[in-house]
Amino acid sequence: MDQLDGAAEHARQHLNFVVVAKAQLPMLTVFRRDGDVIRHFWSSELLYAPSDPGEEPRHVGTLEPLWNLLDLTPEGRAADWHEQFSYS
Repeated sequence: MDQLDGAAEHARQHLNFVVVAKAQLPMLTVFRRDGDVIRHFWSSELLYAPSDPGEEPRHVGTLEPLWNLLDLTPEGRAADWHEQFSYS
């Protein structure tokens, strides 16, 4: 989540940005205001889709700045690298 800290300040100029976290599987959901009603607009449904052989599920990877940065490198996303709470 810390990779969104820098982007959140700028995004708030154009949208409401809320993070709700609990130790469960990650899910991205987008809601849209329609007058006085808030409606579900989109969710990262690929979370539950099977991954291709040898691939990790990446249902929200295109929205995460870290993955976007790694995608620009010649090696791309390392297959054996996973996000962690701490690195040593």
